[in-house]
Formats: sequence, C-alpha cells, structure tokens
Amino acid sequence: MKQKSILIAIGLLSTVLCLWGCEKEAAASDTQVSTERYPETQAAEPADTVPPQNGDIVLKTMEAPLADGRVLTLSVMGKQAEYFYGVREITVSEGTELRQSILIEEAILADGIDGIDAGYSECPSAETSAELKDVNFDGFFDLEVTGWLPNNTSPCYYWCWDPVAQQFEYAFTLWEAEPNPETQQLICWYKVENGLYYTDHYHVNENNEPKLVSRDVEDVRPQ
Repeated sequence: MKQKSILIAIGLLSTVLCLWGCEKEAAASDTQVSTERYPETQAAEPADTVPPQNGDIVLKTMEAPLADGRVLTLSVMGKQAEYFYGVREITVSEGTELRQSILIEEAILADGIDGIDAGYSECPSAETSAELKDVNFDGFFDLEVTGWLPNNTSPCYYWCWDPVAQQFEYAFTLWEAEPNPETQQLICWYKVENGLYYTDHYHVNENNEPKLVSRDVEDVRPQ
C-alpha cells in the first residue's frame, strides 16, 4: 500500500514537471513569434529634409502675375562655387502644380558658355541670378538670367512669355538689358575695351528677335 502511494506521488510530480515545461516552451515560442511579427521599424525621413538633386538650393523666388489674375512662382535653383553663384534650373509653378522646368543648358547650347559648372550660369550673388522684365513690351513679364561674368557688363539669357503656349520660350542673349517703355526699346550698355563703351538700342520684333536700332559710342581712349 505504501509502495503504491509512492508510485502515485512520483506520477503526479512527473505530470506537473511536464506541464510546467510545456508552458515555459510555449511562452518562449510566443515571444519569438511576437518578435518576428512586429520587427523594429525606423521612421521615414521627412520629405522636406531630403537633399535636392545635384546639391542645388533655391537661390531666390519670384512671382509673375498674369492678366487673368493667376500668379506664377519661379524658383531659381542653383549653387555656390567659391566666390560666385550659378543657376542650373528655374521651375515655374502655379500653386502646387509644376507648370514648367527651364534648364539653363538650353541657352548655353544656343548662345552662351558654361558658368561655374557644366550646365550652370555664373553670377556674383543669389539676388542677381535672375530677374523678371518685360523685354518685348507685350505686357507680360519675361525671364532674365545672368549668363556669365566677363571683364565688363554681364551677358544675360532671355526667355519670353508665350501667352498662347502658356510658358516661357528661350529667345535671345544680350548684354544686360534695361527696358525703356517710352521708346519700346531695350538699352544695353557695355565696355568694348578700356576707354571704349557702347550703348545699344534694340527693338524686339514679333518673333522675339532683338534688332539693333542705334548705337551710341563713348570713346575716351588716350589719343
């Protein structure tokens, strides 16, 4: 009888140990599954902290109002290289919609030269990188971008606004032009050589082509 009781006790103890071992294994198994199902995640980098392509930054922004009340925002994209700045692209947006991307390379290939880098212009500051001017006197703002820096007045690239196509179209390159609304002409002053200066007067025709009207010469070279 006593031996039977001992055997029963041993059996109960074995059952308890077995159940405890199973629960411990199940708990370990549950922990492992949980780790695999919910792995540690990393927060995505906010979009506004992603570096711009090519290392470009926004050098300046400009607004061009249209006749129907809409306003276009032009963002001048470029970079600084040592003492100078350069523009690579100008984006044209209406609200949050991108309307046009203007690459300076278009003007460089047509009439200009590379500035601070291939495909970039060259200018002394971010503020002087680009301007909005009505160079064909049609009532719409056109785009002027400083091209490069010779040892005199800077040549500029010009894109004229096309009200039919609703975008800027590359037109010509001139020495930095100042529109004269009274004469409907562009005035370009530049140095030819030391002591010799030209002031050119241009008329921009219906095809956005500048035609030389007259030239004033200032010659103060030693005789």
